[in-house]
Amino acid sequence: LVNLFIQSSIKIQDDERDILIIMDCSYPGESNIAFEIENNGSLPAVVKIRIPAWCDRYRASFDGDDVDVNSENGYWCITISPGRHSAALIPEIVPKRWYCNPKVSENIGRVAVERGPFVYCAESVDNGEDLHLLKLPVNSFLDYTWCDDLLEGVGVIEAEGIRLKGSDDNNNLYMCDKPQKSPQKIRLIPYYAWANRGENEMRVWINEGL
Repeated sequence: LVNLFIQSSIKIQDDERDILIIMDCSYPGESNIAFEIENNGSLPAVVKIRIPAWCDRYRASFDGDDVDVNSENGYWCITISPGRHSAALIPEIVPKRWYCNPKVSENIGRVAVERGPFVYCAESVDNGEDLHLLKLPVNSFLDYTWCDDLLEGVGVIEAEGIRLKGSDDNNNLYMCDKPQKSPQKIRLIPYYAWANRGENEMRVWINEGL
């Protein structure tokens, strides 16, 4: 079984098997996960490669040819005959919106953003204070870019958003008028990278608006 996608190699050798698997990838920065497989035994062997649960679409190749994936319980099962072979799994890694089970009342009307295996979040250092006032419209495009000069290199997702504004001359707790809105670009960074630029707010679940 291949569960983790990281530059590595493994040799499996026993009375029935003699297999070398070499994995070459820079996942999840790049989506191509390549394998060189040597079956030095006399019988075919089965290698199972995990298909990430977050992945809706993917491509695969074996010995240079595109193939249909034979999926079994979330794994691509490849029968490896004796000899040297190559395989590649290419998952589509794009920003996606995720929603919570409606039974979680605190997250009704909110959305989270992921790209591949990474959960993203908003920090006030990028988006201003009071992150609860931000709204991510349902039709806003999630634009992914790599920033070398931010947090020693990190993938950033940006989208056109909305910020609710309170009245500067009205500090009442309640009012009849709806809050005003102004456009604001929302910037999201991977959750693993937050809390590295001083003390500030952070939010994963963002209000979603029309």
